[in-house]
Amino acid sequence: MENQTETEKPRRAKSLVQSLADPLDRLHDEMDRMFNSYMRGINLPRLGFHWSEGALLANLDVSETPEAVQIVADVPGVNEKDIEITLSNHTLTLKGKRESSIEEKKKNYHRVERSYGEFQRRITLPCEIDRDHVDAKLKDGVLTVSLQKTAKAMEGEKKIPVKAT
Repeated sequence: MENQTETEKPRRAKSLVQSLADPLDRLHDEMDRMFNSYMRGINLPRLGFHWSEGALLANLDVSETPEAVQIVADVPGVNEKDIEITLSNHTLTLKGKRESSIEEKKKNYHRVERSYGEFQRRITLPCEIDRDHVDAKLKDGVLTVSLQKTAKAMEGEKKIPVKAT
C-alpha cells in the first residue's frame, strides 16, 4: 500500500497543477472564441479592412520603383467623395469613411444590414515626392495612389566604401 500511495502523490500533484491551470486555459479559449466569433460576424477581412490597436485600417501595399512610389489600398464600399488624401513632408495620409446598407424584402421577412466605419492610414514615404505629380484613382474598391519622386530622390544610391583601420 505504501507503494500505491507514493505513485498516487505525483498524480495528485500533477492533477492539482492541471486543475489550477484548466480554468484559466478554458477562460482564455472562451475569450478567443468569443472575440473571433464577433470579428467574423462583421467580416472585416473580406471587406478589405482589419483592426489594429482598436482602429479600423484599410489593407494596403506599398511599392517603389526608381521613379515613383505606388500605394494600393483596398477600400470596398467607399466612394471617392468619402476619401481624403493628404501629403505632408514624407507622410501620406489616407482617410475615409464607409457606409453601406443592404435591404432585402421578401414575403415573410424584411432584412436590413448596415455597416459603417472610418479608417485612416499614415504611410511614411521612403523619399522626397514631387507634389505636382501625385495621382489618385479609385476603381472597383481599389484606391491606387502614384507618387512621382523628385529629381534629387531619383539620383540614386551612393555606395559608401568601408575602410579597415
